Amino acid sequence: MIPKEIVESSGIAFDAARNLFWTIQDSNNGPLLYAFDEEGKLTHKTLVENIKNKDWEDVLIDAKGDLYIGDFGNNDKKRDHYKIYKVSSANVLSPKATATVISFELEGKKEKDFEAFILKDEMFYLFSKEEHKTVVYKIPNQEGKHEAQKVTTYKFDTNGEHRITSAALSKDQKTIVLLNHSKLWKLSRFEGDQFFSGNIDIQEFKHTSQKEGICFKNEHSVYITDENEDNRGGKLYELEIEP
Repeated sequence: MIPKEIVESSGIAFDAARNLFWTIQDSNNGPLLYAFDEEGKLTHKTLVENIKNKDWEDVLIDAKGDLYIGDFGNNDKKRDHYKIYKVSSANVLSPKATATVISFELEGKKEKDFEAFILKDEMFYLFSKEEHKTVVYKIPNQEGKHEAQKVTTYKFDTNGEHRITSAALSKDQKTIVLLNHSKLWKLSRFEGDQFFSGNIDIQEFKHTSQKEGICFKNEHSVYITDENEDNRGGKLYELEIEP
């Protein structure tokens, strides 16, 4: 169970070094990082003082323990500037911290909605949230302003819900998982950053909820969180990925 204070868990990152989970909340909440343990006990709450929560949508952790917050939600398609915030490992457990800012706009100044990203080879890859496709963009993991470059477009060839709400990359960088409310996609055996060029396996869930966060536990299983809607959800799930 996720701590009750966290109603709109919008991303999840597993901090293996500290055996903690990090999460964030969606827009209309403060610029806060939350850490909790396996029992669902809130252990730390960090106020990131120099930024705002315009529309935080995903969070990830790198090998050094630095945390990255994706402030790139754009449901109404009126936003053309996006940000990723980096909070260093040395400060994440403090009551207050500051973040460095990585800002970007899209190539051609297009407007997209994002809720999912990964970090691979010091490049961020973002997956757009759309009904019948996803567009992948990349930007460098460098402070400052950037123009995101389009990498590829993947059109889903099945019926049903496809809008991606979170993503994660395995530690060995060989597997990517994409999440939505009712299923996950496992991408493997891809070449470079052409993530849809290899195997694409779909794993359906046994129930639908507002699932917004996914991260790897190990190479064979993932953690998933969903939002608490009308006393439904607000949970942490562990799921074994089908080989």
